Amino acid sequence: MKTVITSLIDILKKVSGKDKLNWHIHGNDLTEIRDQLQGYIFRYNLDIKRIFIELWWTKQPQLQEIAVYLLPNMVTQPNGSNINLLNESFKHLNSMHISEAFAENLAAAFNGKYFNWLPYLETLITHPNIWVRCMVIQTLGFLSTVEKIGIPFFLLFLKRFMKEKNKSIQACLSWTLVSAAKSWAEPVEAFIRDFQKSPDKETIEIICKAALGMGSWTIPLLEDWMKSDNEAIALKAKSTLMFLYEHGNKI
Repeated sequence: MKTVITSLIDILKKVSGKDKLNWHIHGNDLTEIRDQLQGYIFRYNLDIKRIFIELWWTKQPQLQEIAVYLLPNMVTQPNGSNINLLNESFKHLNSMHISEAFAENLAAAFNGKYFNWLPYLETLITHPNIWVRCMVIQTLGFLSTVEKIGIPFFLLFLKRFMKEKNKSIQACLSWTLVSAAKSWAEPVEAFIRDFQKSPDKETIEIICKAALGMGSWTIPLLEDWMKSDNEAIALKAKSTLMFLYEHGNKI
């Protein structure tokens, strides 16, 4: 953490152009450090976007975690400057952990204006970087709890990912469905049941992962898939069902 603080102070000096200001960031907790950074930015009227860029482009996970904390005060509108900044940032988005942190803060940045950002999010659905696609799904998941976006639209958006082959993206979809089910149990259950006759192995993989967090109502679906002529689907359903029985129908 000492290295993180040293790097952060060096960036503040670089952005401010001043070496003599009272830079005394301290602490062993990222949240505490991020709060201190926000205080410096507003106290000295520093360029928040430049600080974000300097932190993000270090490619160091802890500094990137600090950087994304600045998003809610940076990208409040989907204008050209903000979109260009995000697009450039995605070049260095390369892990599930940072993807989730990025998504949580991007959702906070929308702050009641998520509808304005939906066209941009749609352009990212086929982004070549898998972590960007994960970030889109995770952002929707956070919006489903923070913004209470309409469930029909939310599920329609997720449906476009339901044949995704990448395992990390499948995990994001499953997590998002489990999270949404806590608020919208019936619509999410109906959404999943619509795939009961799906022949797609990837779709079944996603739903089986979600079943691990949803409990006993998924058991009839899994039992049905165990009878599938597709051996991969049958085996996946069987292993998921066995896990549910062994762990009391919940993770």
